[in-house]
Amino acid sequence: MQVPSSIAAALFNIANAASFAKLGGFGIKASTTSFADVYQSQLLQAVDPNGSGTVTEDSLEQQVTAGGGTKAEADTLYKAMDEDGDGKVSDQEFKDSIPSPFNTPDFGKEFIAQQMSGGGDAAATPSLDSSLILANLAMQESGKA
Repeated sequence: MQVPSSIAAALFNIANAASFAKLGGFGIKASTTSFADVYQSQLLQAVDPNGSGTVTEDSLEQQVTAGGGTKAEADTLYKAMDEDGDGKVSDQEFKDSIPSPFNTPDFGKEFIAQQMSGGGDAAATPSLDSSLILANLAMQESGKA
């Protein structure tokens, strides 16, 4: 008999909570995060390396052009990311604008190729080519215009 995925997920969450509570008893603080959150945070670090809370248009342009995009494409992406229209892109607006890597065409193939080439440790957070990713997003956004 196969256990439904919703029940399996609930059991997994209960086991995680128990494990975290046990670690807490030893004074160890543990938490989980999603791969998508790590992905978005790594991209954000590339455009806001000092953690100012704001992505500058110049910083985004530098990343997009380094990845093969154009200044015009970067400007289109920047305007699309400015959800409230105040002329600035906050870190949260930036993260909200980055699609889940699992919804990105060829993500799985690129990730596997990176692991097979020794470009990352499967147990560690993979390094991302932020410039290439942001250039691709800028090109896609410009294609909508």
